[in-house]
Parts: sequence; structure tokens; C-alpha cells
Amino acid sequence: MPTPMLKKMIYMNENLIQRRVPCVACHTLGRLNNQICPVCKGQGYLYRKYMNVKTEYGGFLFDSKREAEKAAELDILKRAGEVIEWRPHPTYALVPSFRKFGKTFRQITYTPDFYVKWKDGKEEIIDIKGFITEVFRLKHKLFEWRYPEYHLTIEK
Repeated sequence: MPTPMLKKMIYMNENLIQRRVPCVACHTLGRLNNQICPVCKGQGYLYRKYMNVKTEYGGFLFDSKREAEKAAELDILKRAGEVIEWRPHPTYALVPSFRKFGKTFRQITYTPDFYVKWKDGKEEIIDIKGFITEVFRLKHKLFEWRYPEYHLTIEK
């Protein structure tokens, strides 16, 4: 739970956050306040399936504003010494690729939002979800089975 001082520091960092969304037609990232895509000149509109807004913070592009706010919070915790290291969008292999009867099956991966290593040595995986989908439920179970050493936290 963020302290009032931490909330104030996150609010001060919001000027670094820029909101971006992809165009329906050409998939170019554009500003949300420009409702018509500047690249394809009105052939496509800027929107998101789950109404989230792609947001840029610290040189990384996050899938939602909440993810960028969490990144700002982790930056503050790192400066305070609570977090040793954090990384956005790590990828974990759940099922390796394989061949069967001449057909190649691609590997199944899971990409949570953050990997965090705390000062007490605990490693945590953080995933921020607006909606829990069936695909996520399956990947969550596979991740828990394959990587029991990590603690997965789901923030809604």
C-alpha cells in the first residue's frame, strides 16, 4: 500500500507519462487526444479493445496507464532502497516448442508486466489485469506449476 508521500511522488512523475494508442487501420501509435490517425489521415481511428491506453514511461511502452504508474512506483521504491532491481515485461517459457508427426508446435510463453527483486531477496512477478481472461487463467496455472520459486501477484 503506497504511503501518502509515495502517492505524491508518483503524481509528480505523471508529467513523464505520455498516453498513446494504436490506429485500427495502420497500427501506428498516436496520441489519444488526436482521435483521427495522423498517418492514414482518417481511414482509421485510435482505440483499444479493453479501453486501456498505451502509455510511455522511462523509455518503455506499457499497455495501460496503470502499468506505467506501477513502473513509476517501482522507480521510487528503487530510489528508496526497498527494491534492488525491477524489469518490465520479462518472458517465461511455459511449454517448449516440439515436433510431432512432422508438425512443429510453437512454444507457449507468458509475459507478465514486471519482475521485482526486493531488498530481502524475495523475487516477485507482478501482473496488472483489468480483466481476467480464460487464456490468462490457463497461463497462470502453467506458470505456477513451471516456476514454483516465483511469487506471482495479480493486481486488479
